[in-house]
Amino acid sequence: MEQFSHILPHNYRESSYPVALFLWTVENTAPYPVTVGLLFTWESVFGLGCPTRRPDDFTIVHTARTEPVGTTAQMVGLVFTGGKIPATTPWEGSFALAALADPSVQVTFWARFQADGDGADIWHDFAVDGRLDNVENERPVTPDEHSAGGVAATITLAPGESHTVPFVLAWDLPIVEFGGGDQWYRRYTTFFGTSGQHAWAIAREGLTKYKAWRAPLSLGSGPCSRIVPLPLWYKTALFNELYFVADGATAWVVDPEHPNEMGHFAQIECYDYPFYETLDVRFYGSFPVVMLWPELEKRVMYTFISTVFLEDTSPHPIESTGRSAPRKLAGAVPHDLGAPQEAPWRRPNAYTFQDTNIWKDLNSKFVLLLYRDYMLTRDQGLLRAGWPAVRFALEYLKQFDRDNDGLPENENFPDQTYDTWSMRGASAYCGGLWLAALEAAQQMARLVNDRDAYETYSHWLERGREAFEAALWNGSYFRYDTQSPYREHIMADQLAGQWYADLTGLPPIVPEEQVVQALHTIFEHNVCQFAGGNMGAVNGMRPDGTVDTSSDQAEEVWSGVTYALASAS
Repeated sequence: MEQFSHILPHNYRESSYPVALFLWTVENTAPYPVTVGLLFTWESVFGLGCPTRRPDDFTIVHTARTEPVGTTAQMVGLVFTGGKIPATTPWEGSFALAALADPSVQVTFWARFQADGDGADIWHDFAVDGRLDNVENERPVTPDEHSAGGVAATITLAPGESHTVPFVLAWDLPIVEFGGGDQWYRRYTTFFGTSGQHAWAIAREGLTKYKAWRAPLSLGSGPCSRIVPLPLWYKTALFNELYFVADGATAWVVDPEHPNEMGHFAQIECYDYPFYETLDVRFYGSFPVVMLWPELEKRVMYTFISTVFLEDTSPHPIESTGRSAPRKLAGAVPHDLGAPQEAPWRRPNAYTFQDTNIWKDLNSKFVLLLYRDYMLTRDQGLLRAGWPAVRFALEYLKQFDRDNDGLPENENFPDQTYDTWSMRGASAYCGGLWLAALEAAQQMARLVNDRDAYETYSHWLERGREAFEAALWNGSYFRYDTQSPYREHIMADQLAGQWYADLTGLPPIVPEEQVVQALHTIFEHNVCQFAGGNMGAVNGMRPDGTVDTSSDQAEEVWSGVTYALASAS
């Protein structure tokens, strides 16, 4: 059995469909005919886990349905509908499960059975001959019932014969509702409407188009064929790690103010850290989106652009200090675009562990992300829309250059993405990001013909480069920072700014020979002297070859950092 995703690069229609395909390939290796039955069951999950769990007026009905497909095939299956029409809550809509019947495949169904029982009724029917008796039952489900239905496909194979049987599951739950009660329509409703009654139509798309959807994903043909000789871990990284694009509590919704455009798109950082599009982390992890779905990446960046000038002075609790701070100051790029328990896109900066208004990496990363996206898309509109925000973000960050040496100073608390690992004074991490951001801003100023900004950033860059090399280079690597007790420790991520400069075609922020030497040092210490060199680059190491234990994050391996180092090398 092969289950595959129809989420296809540069596809902004079908990739939004809520549908899953299951392809069963059966082969008869016996010297006599064999009859094979395949059974697919699904529970009607409307209202499960919701505060208004199946109230009396919440009607659920299971209906059998058959529809011709082409001249010789039929789509046979079940539709579950639940709630009001049109849907008004996120747990109202429809599900459909179906298979294709043709002259060689018989498809049968059992419309309803108890999902919280032993399934004896449907199983005893199926076990007799690998078929179901086409049992219909449109009596509405009562509030205390857990109901399910099943579809079976049956085929007789001659000796040596094989056949592929597709099953499809589709769901039409058109409303997204976040914890603050904020409701949006999902992206796919642009193509199917918002009633919640189109699961069957979506399933039909899957059954009739699955071959075309699957073709680009085949390892035997197309672009995927070129990676077949490469190591298994590499293919795993390319394919399996893309699951998070769909599965990361991803929200892709219609923007009611611009219903014909791409809408809003966002992924959480992770389920333990449920904030949408955390900018400090998407700096490392957003490459699949910009490379495979650049229009979605641009929508995310347009949203960030709009937040730079936003100010929200409502008290925001800070867990690390027990105090409150303004939620979002004008000029401070937000940590995130909101949280599922609030109102994403409408209320950014939901993160509460540290005060991100005084972080020293977010503004630089915003500038670098915007320039990266321009370089990969050549979208002049994005560049020009973001330019005022770039200028404002850099001016805001410049205020933290307390000694006017050209580098912002860290303030002896975790004021960057390593939010339990403190830096003090100038740091290789934040200082390098600042220098790379100034280089990117120089190029953007040239592209939009802003001569004054170009001259300003050139001056800041010259001073910053001198200070960075003088204060942080020790002959083998760039020091962690200039004033903490751990200043001589070796940070795996010390070249984050240089990494982005390289991948966007910017000049080196430091001499190339220093970059090479620093990479050698990181590899020898943070990689080879940690876990036998088999677990990636540990974030922090002491010069004596022992792990930095000054912070729990110093002792960790972060996949984004290790991938960045690998690509920089």
